Amino acid sequence: MTKAKVKPGKWLYLIGVLLIVVGIVAAIAAAASAGLTAMQSSTKVDVPGTSTVQLDKTGIYTIAYYLSSDNKPVIDPSPYKDMAYTLKDVGGNPVAVTAAGNAKVFTIQKTGAYTLATAYPGGSGPSATVIVMPASGINGALIGVLFWVFVIAGVAVIIVTAVLRSKNRKKLPVQ
Repeated sequence: MTKAKVKPGKWLYLIGVLLIVVGIVAAIAAAASAGLTAMQSSTKVDVPGTSTVQLDKTGIYTIAYYLSSDNKPVIDPSPYKDMAYTLKDVGGNPVAVTAAGNAKVFTIQKTGAYTLATAYPGGSGPSATVIVMPASGINGALIGVLFWVFVIAGVAVIIVTAVLRSKNRKKLPVQ
């Protein structure tokens, strides 16, 4: 006697899992792409000190620690926590620079040359190189959409498959 097959097939579970994996991979790829794009359009600035930074896009910018004075990547920015940041536009008007986790963030309304001044309140402290880069908000939204669309679709396929298989299993004749 052959065993009756429950429909839909178990292969739909694999489709659900693949959708979830595709969502995760797509989100990682989009995040990497956004990060690389931001890094390519960034400006490196040695701090503390005063530098002119050319900002070619309006919107939100991030200042992140890049290299320490010994040219090693900055993993722990705590040695620089007391450094004060001042940003001024071409007309000398101040632009607010706020803390955002381990980075600093500011928003500009006009493109142009901005003056970034950094100093320690006590007068001295460790030096570093920071990168000033545009924040990629649209890419952040894209990452979220890619991730959630695929994950929700994958979970939905798995749940629907489980429910249909359970219902169809109950309809099968008892052997």
